[in-house]
Amino acid sequence: MKKHLLIILLGFLLSNVAFAEPVVLKCITNTGQKVADLTIDLRMKKMKWGTVSEYDIVNVTDTYISAYEKPNGVGGEICVINRITGLYKRSTVGIYYSSARPKPGDEGSFEAIIYSGRCSKQQF
Repeated sequence: MKKHLLIILLGFLLSNVAFAEPVVLKCITNTGQKVADLTIDLRMKKMKWGTVSEYDIVNVTDTYISAYEKPNGVGGEICVINRITGLYKRSTVGIYYSSARPKPGDEGSFEAIIYSGRCSKQQF
């Protein structure tokens, strides 16, 4: 059964290369929480989480897609997704603040954060 699901997932991911249409994947974190949909457009070399984070696809292999988010200040983000299993990892480095409106003189903290989970194509 798992082999059949893997073959179907692989077929969906690879078939879109030939048609070059954007693919929308439903994603969850490692803890099972739903996250924004991931849209992958191989023809335009763009990837997008929801409506906010846009990435430039820099490398595509039979197994992986690697993309970088355009920096919006200090730091940046990389995302890699396994085209066969749907597993993804995102890593971001930047300056983060404890509130949306930092006080004058608040320099924030320089951090690296890793997100991971799984994406799949919705069947229905």
